[in-house]
Amino acid sequence: MSNMVLHNYYRSSTSYRVRIALEMKGR
Repeated sequence: MSNMVLHNYYRSSTSYRVRIALEMKGR
């Protein structure tokens, strides 16, 4: 269960970072 939560957190964090990267790249 802990592993699943960690995986979800990792995916969320990665998605958030990619989003910021695209935002900065777009500018």
